[in-house]
Amino acid sequence: MIGLSDQRHEEIQAGATRPLSYQQDLRLRRDSLLRLDGVPLPANNLSAVYEISGPLDASRLERAFRRLFERHEALRFTYDDRAEVPRNAGVSDVPFVLNRSTGSPTPEELTRYQMRRFKGDDLKLAAYLWSEGAGRFVLCLVADHLAVDRLSWEIVEKDLSFLYSSPEKAGPESVPSYFSFAADQQRSSRGQEGERRLDYWRRRLDPLAPLGEEVMPGAHAPQGSGRTTSWVRWHYARDLSALSRRFRVTPFALILATHILSRARSGVSVRTTHVPVGLRPPEYSRSVGWFSSSIVHRHRVDPGESFRSLCAGVMASVFEGVSNHLPIPYLQERLQPARLAFKGWRPGCFIDVQDLRVAVSMRLDGCQVNARPPLEAGVARDGSASFFLISDSGVDLMLRYQAEAWSRSGAESFARSLGEYWDAVDANPDISVGTLLRQ
Repeated sequence: MIGLSDQRHEEIQAGATRPLSYQQDLRLRRDSLLRLDGVPLPANNLSAVYEISGPLDASRLERAFRRLFERHEALRFTYDDRAEVPRNAGVSDVPFVLNRSTGSPTPEELTRYQMRRFKGDDLKLAAYLWSEGAGRFVLCLVADHLAVDRLSWEIVEKDLSFLYSSPEKAGPESVPSYFSFAADQQRSSRGQEGERRLDYWRRRLDPLAPLGEEVMPGAHAPQGSGRTTSWVRWHYARDLSALSRRFRVTPFALILATHILSRARSGVSVRTTHVPVGLRPPEYSRSVGWFSSSIVHRHRVDPGESFRSLCAGVMASVFEGVSNHLPIPYLQERLQPARLAFKGWRPGCFIDVQDLRVAVSMRLDGCQVNARPPLEAGVARDGSASFFLISDSGVDLMLRYQAEAWSRSGAESFARSLGEYWDAVDANPDISVGTLLRQ
């Protein structure tokens, strides 16, 4: 458990609603942000490291970044919690600077940059460039998950490439972020641009896709890579609200606990899970559709632990993860655990679990661009990703698979195992983790 006392763990497991004191919440936030068992916790960032060879113009690249910020409001919004209510506003004057250095970056430097924490008034994309000499460079991009998601990262890469190559022209498209969904719904009647962007979200979030339907085939496949990447969606007609109430946790915590077991059962080692979660508090600014909070949960699968206890542990991590982003009075008054369990999670929230960067769409004139491996050595390398959407009619699971890494049959087996777990815990709420893993 991250920073929680045994007493607090028992209270959350029992569904207690006593709010934390100011001092307790500060301590928990500090502990969960800084360390877990002596290991620094990663920020929930999206990052990529590129090895570049060729005549790269650093000043030209910096100008391309500035134009990128000007074009995409999602990258330059700021977070403001004055009056104890979170709001967001775009920055008109972009103070972007491309951080430059000479020599080769050490692994520690790359780790430190990729794990940086974005403050409320920071721009939501940072870039670091090392010149290694002889026409060789290393470029590190780090984005706040509130501004860019994994499916829209490719747009950032392509648009930056376009702006570097054609600095005087407009880019091809804008960045859809978590904040874009509701805004796109409102703009959908304003011509072809709104319809085109809304279609992106329809393909991504449509809860009515038939069981096993393949959506967005070939997504994220860079030209000439030979990589075939596809998304497949499964639908479970199950009322998770009733099942989650039996465990006194949110549907999200139930899904994440099941996901942890499924990954452990398949023998895939996963160190951490980064989970952007859709929330829309009623006091939120009308211009913002979703509030996205991150939870970093350490996978600890204890065979002797009950599934009920595992769910409670996930729920506690969810509660702390949200507290890292919302002002303390706001959290205590509106997001107490019981309220979060039964009121805060509505049909339509989506959960992005175990998402990996596998493709590179960056193209810079006259340069060869290659991607370095992901930051976390302990993260699975099977190229898989899963995406949950809680809908009115049940739960949708969206899986990404690659022909050379994770076959469609493997994705189908993974999807079936989730349904088997839900059947088992529905029949026996006190079933142990070890029993589930042996099934």
